[in-house]
Amino acid sequence: MLNLLLLLLAKLVIYAAVCWTAPKHLHIKPKDVMTFALAWGSSRLALGVLATAPLAFLVTLLASLGLPMPIAFVLVLLPTRSLLWWIVARAICRRHQPASVPQLKHWVFLGVCASFAVDGLVWLSDADFKFFC
Repeated sequence: MLNLLLLLLAKLVIYAAVCWTAPKHLHIKPKDVMTFALAWGSSRLALGVLATAPLAFLVTLLASLGLPMPIAFVLVLLPTRSLLWWIVARAICRRHQPASVPQLKHWVFLGVCASFAVDGLVWLSDADFKFFC
C-alpha cells in the first residue's frame, strides 16, 4: 500500500511539473502558476486512475494472447496517454484563452514522456505492481 501511495505522489509531482510548463507551451497566463499546476496535475492523475482498470484488462488480454507484456503495455498506453494529455490540454485552453496558437502537440508529447518516465522507475524498482496510468 505504501508503494502505491508513493507512486501516486510521484505521478502527481511529475504531472504537476508538466502542467507547470503549460503556460509557456499553451500561451496562457494563469493567476498563480503553482496552484494551476497542482490543479491540472491532479486532474490528469484522476483521469489516469479512472482509466487504469480497463487499460490493465486490455494489456493483460494482449499479453495472454502471446504479446510480450512490455509491448502490450506500450501499445495500449501510448495512444491512451496521448489522449489523456490532449484532453487536459484542450480543457486548459478552454478555461484559459490562449494568447496565440498553442503548441499542443509539444506539450502532450512532454506529458506522455513524463508518464512513461515514472513507469520506467517503477519497472526498475521491481515493485509489486507494474500498471498504473
